[in-house]
Amino acid sequence: MTSSGRRQTGFTLTELAIAVAIIALLLGGLLVTLDTRNEAENLNQTQRTLDLARESLIGFALQNGRLPCPATAVSAGQEAPAPVPANGACTTFDGFLPAVTLGLTPRDQAGYAVDAWNNRIRYRVSNAGGNGFTQPGRLRNVGFLDLVPDLEICVQAQGA
Repeated sequence: MTSSGRRQTGFTLTELAIAVAIIALLLGGLLVTLDTRNEAENLNQTQRTLDLARESLIGFALQNGRLPCPATAVSAGQEAPAPVPANGACTTFDGFLPAVTLGLTPRDQAGYAVDAWNNRIRYRVSNAGGNGFTQPGRLRNVGFLDLVPDLEICVQAQGA
């Protein structure tokens, strides 16, 4: 009681500290839940992008009788065939998914296909024995249906 005989009302510092601690725990739990949900959505979005990439590669191969060359670090998301001779030889057989050539999105500002975390999607084709699948008519000679089981979408980095 105060000297005037009235009682003061309010919270003590201990009560305020306990309330703040409880609110912090609740907010922390909410943020973890949101982060987990965002991670799951990113995984789902990336899987959809990879499924679309696979379908686009199959469509390209059916239309052109070959697979596209990988994009290089300087090809702005387009396939990078060797300039001479232009017989389907590639400048490299390991690079990035040629998103511009395939008409795929999402892409980064440079034109490369990206996953939900904005990482560029890698792409590699075989050049086994110098007779790779990027040469015109090569898939028709081998048989496209024999090739489809060999198309793989990697879900983790090598050695991870």
